[in-house]
Formats: sequence, structure tokens, C-alpha cells
Amino acid sequence: MEHGERKRLGAEEAFRLDAEVYEQLLRKFYVPLLRQAMRIEGDDVLSLLKIFQIAPDGAGKDFYDFEYDIRSPDHAILTFSRCPTLSYFEAEGNETDIRCLCGPGGVEDRAFQEFCRLTNPAMKCRPLQTPPRQSREGICCRWEFWVERTG
Repeated sequence: MEHGERKRLGAEEAFRLDAEVYEQLLRKFYVPLLRQAMRIEGDDVLSLLKIFQIAPDGAGKDFYDFEYDIRSPDHAILTFSRCPTLSYFEAEGNETDIRCLCGPGGVEDRAFQEFCRLTNPAMKCRPLQTPPRQSREGICCRWEFWVERTG
């Protein structure tokens, strides 16, 4: 979204619209095409992490620094220690943008929730740590992903 439109709408509305558009892309194109192209058929957290690794804007080492703590095929924690988008907003000193992007109900939260639903309707995620952060050298964010299997 262009800066002028964002300014006209306000940060909260601009980020809300951004999240809606991204969720539609995930549902209609992104996840189905990536799963098909890379033959990712599973419905566990490991399958989700594979999708993240190959997604052009996902958890790739060229853009983010991150690590996985894989506790089982159905449970993992993903920790980001470098995020250029967060660094940009921190440099701008814009807490509203950080909250709208990284906070509860923000763009990232909504995107991760949608990735989970598309991988497995029983998959859940929650933020364990989100910005703002005390030091720009610290963890950017930490997320837990799990599948609750019945039976």
C-alpha cells in the first residue's frame, strides 16, 4: 500500500487491509501452489515449516535469521533473531506500525493463523514473544506451533 493511502486510511486500517489481502493470497494461491509444486502432503508442523522455508517471503535464511526448536512432528517453536521489517519500523520509532504488524491480531499473527488453518484445521499457533523489544539486539519474535490430535 502506498504511503499516501496508508496515511489517509490510518495505520490500523491499512494494516488490517494488508492482512486481509495476504490471507486471500495464502488461501487461493500461495499455500496450494507451494504444496503442489514441492509435493508437501503432510498436515503436521514439520509440513508447515517446509512451506515457510520455500515461501518467497517466508522464513528463508536470506531475509531472516531464525531457528527452529522441533519438539515433535506436531510441535515446534520458531524464533526470529533478525527481521528487516521490524528493524525498519524500530529505526522509524513507530510503535503503532510495530503493534499492527507484530502484535496480537496484527498482520503476522493473522498470517501465521491462516498458514496453520490451511495446513491443518487442528493446527494452532501463539506468540511467545513479540515486539516491542527492549534491545534491538534481542529476539524479534518467538512463535509456538502445534497440532492437537484426537484419538
